[in-house]
Amino acid sequence: MEVDRVVCAVATALRNLAIDQRNKELIGKYAMRDLVQKLPSGNPQCDQGTSDDTIAAVLATLNEVIKKNAEFARSLLEAGGVERLMNMTRQRLKYTPRVLKFAGQLLFTMWQHQELRDMYKKHGWKEQDFVTK
Repeated sequence: MEVDRVVCAVATALRNLAIDQRNKELIGKYAMRDLVQKLPSGNPQCDQGTSDDTIAAVLATLNEVIKKNAEFARSLLEAGGVERLMNMTRQRLKYTPRVLKFAGQLLFTMWQHQELRDMYKKHGWKEQDFVTK
């Protein structure tokens, strides 16, 4: 659990740094895959040990990085982040309301990038998959 607290603190710091445009570009370019890997994959053997606080911090960081940047949203998609997010929003009883809210917010931000909607359709996803109630 000690490692989890460090990851949570680092993700929170990265989110704060990502407010600056230059930092956002560096984080989007070099940390995207690592951030996505911290999200639950849906495999119980791989997903143990990550707290909801850490998941929420990673989601907030990813949201800060991809908003208003379609290139980084595409990177999130290519890293398998959308599948992980949708898996999380489908398992409502497993996560706290805060985590579910952040996951839904991130999916909604992904949907806002209209230039990626053709890619979403190729994966078989529709607007309802990104806009949660």
